[in-house]
Amino acid sequence: MKWILRYRELSTAIALLMAQLFVGCGSQHSTEAIKPELDSINYASYIAIGPDTAIYPIHQTTSSQREPIDEYGLQNLFDQNDKTGWFSEPGLHAGEWIEFKFDRLPVSRLQIVALDSFIVARVQEVEITVNDSVLGTFPIQAFISIHTPISKLRIKAMDADGLNIVNPPLTQDTTSTTRTAYLTYASHYNSRSFALAELRLFDEKGKLLPIKAIPNRTAKINLWSQTDSRLITDGNTKTGFAEENEIDHRINFAFEVFTPITRIAIWNGIDRKPESGYIQKAILSIAGHPEASFILKPGYNEYVLPFPMVSRLFTLHLLSTKKMAFSELRFYDGAR
Repeated sequence: MKWILRYRELSTAIALLMAQLFVGCGSQHSTEAIKPELDSINYASYIAIGPDTAIYPIHQTTSSQREPIDEYGLQNLFDQNDKTGWFSEPGLHAGEWIEFKFDRLPVSRLQIVALDSFIVARVQEVEITVNDSVLGTFPIQAFISIHTPISKLRIKAMDADGLNIVNPPLTQDTTSTTRTAYLTYASHYNSRSFALAELRLFDEKGKLLPIKAIPNRTAKINLWSQTDSRLITDGNTKTGFAEENEIDHRINFAFEVFTPITRIAIWNGIDRKPESGYIQKAILSIAGHPEASFILKPGYNEYVLPFPMVSRLFTLHLLSTKKMAFSELRFYDGAR
């Protein structure tokens, strides 16, 4: 009797093992079949659920961002490493800024550390704005007293060595009429970026707060096109997706985990290539839920969804009466 029971247990175990092997082989084959059609793209991610003691902003944004983000992004401001930092796009004017929003974060003081490198513009001063009130202009490296809960923090580059500041002067003629002078104004172009190495926030006891920037999330994208999918997230509005013979196109996105999306931004058209066309209407959808549609104008468009969409698979339906093109696409969740 015992022998019969052991035989049945052994037979059941073998059957389960064969079923697992069969299912596993089928899944692997399906994944490999679609892998060549997909490329990896990073999007803003909400805070991961798990044992994380870091403090994340509820929103973060910049005036510009140098690519790649993994090397020059905001996460470098909180890594306790003075040799890495956040970079603006190169060759822009003074006035670049970064901004964080918190849920009333108690802060006693802050310190901004400049990146000591010859490849960036040397910024002597920054303007600090807390909760929409300008606190003042302060030298880099100085400790700045706050003593108030922070809901919004903006740091703006002021006069700096190497950042381009072009301001043609006004001239006054003999009739006392002010007019703009037509001058050939020569400006020394500099390709350096505004950069910061560290942003340090201290609590009321003087302890350094464990701040982190909102991380990125990886998605798979299928353009169903010959266009390189990296062109729609490279931060360059002079390159992008273009279809000459299509007026109806769908783009599929697959995130690794369920992801909320509350806002979408599209740079409609491609800079200096108006002949490439524009998108007139876009529809974002997930299976089994109402669609969110919006009309696009040329240039930058930002649309807040009427309701959050939470899924792993998203479809963006693009429509145009003529040939279509766009240069950049961004998805944002509730934390952005």
